[in-house]
Amino acid sequence: MSGQTEPTITLDVREIIPRERHPLILKTFDDWAHRSLRKRIIMLRKLLVPFMLFSLVTGVAISAQEMDTAAIISGAWVRATVTTAASQSEETPEAAMPMGGVSAAYMIIENPLANAIRLSSVETNAAAVVELHETQMQGDVMQMRPVEGGIVIAANESAALQPGGFHVMLLDLQQNLVEGEAIQAALNFEILDDSGEASGETFTQIIGLPILTEPPAPHTLIIQNVWGRPAAGDGSDTMPAGSVSAVYLTIYNPGETQERLLAAETEAADIVEIHEVTMQNDVMQMRPVEGVDIPASETVALAPGGLHIMLLDVRQPLLTGEAIMLHLHFESGEEISLAVPIYDRLMMMAS
Repeated sequence: MSGQTEPTITLDVREIIPRERHPLILKTFDDWAHRSLRKRIIMLRKLLVPFMLFSLVTGVAISAQEMDTAAIISGAWVRATVTTAASQSEETPEAAMPMGGVSAAYMIIENPLANAIRLSSVETNAAAVVELHETQMQGDVMQMRPVEGGIVIAANESAALQPGGFHVMLLDLQQNLVEGEAIQAALNFEILDDSGEASGETFTQIIGLPILTEPPAPHTLIIQNVWGRPAAGDGSDTMPAGSVSAVYLTIYNPGETQERLLAAETEAADIVEIHEVTMQNDVMQMRPVEGVDIPASETVALAPGGLHIMLLDVRQPLLTGEAIMLHLHFESGEEISLAVPIYDRLMMMAS
């Protein structure tokens, strides 16, 4: 209706909460505020007011500081065992691919660190056994073998995990890999010292893998740090009315012209909106926005406490360890499909 303004949530804050409680408080605020915004109600809750805004502001700082990942993952995908056509036919996907099958995942891993890193292992709920493999030609014979000790990526270098070379082998599949869907994987790395030995420092990156029949097309924008907030519902296969979640990520524009994120969509929710939380003279406001500018040669963060992608009326439980597909639409006409891993990154940071 004309004359209507966008719904806004306004909170005034007067006291400070200890830093160690920020991630938990930020999650509490997000869950509460998003439910309120979905119902289109302007709320002033004096019981919650005393601590939420300070938590939000410092939560943004923590998220921004810890958002950059130690390795840059691009072009990730996992080979489908069930095509879209097979999944839509009268034959069930289970008949097309029995449990216990195999597949492989591929990606490019870039190491921006000053030390070499080693991909030591990969974990996913989609397979009972996950191994790092390499395919080599011995004369005219192609041989595939496990990689002992992991895959080393030198400082400021990259490693391509691709068909015919290094790859992640998924053995004894626990589910059918249906084209167009997604799975989650955890990549476990070691940081090596100057002599090439393990330094004792490790890190894990959680990524989503789109299930495809061929490698994804390259994109002009670089999207990293993707994650979605869990929404478990009541434990059934359906979600209560008004269930919400949110997706966070960073977008780097390496081009010479500005780009703009216009919209997003996913089959996991009826409504997808871009939202923003801002500070106005010690007052926090959250509202939908029409788009997000990504200036040339800059990175824009969609993070808790700032810009984010809201999923409204979530259709299915979003469980930790799973992944969903999200499709981003840009002003230039470019469309990027992402596999979004579902987990609570704030709680992981706090643990």
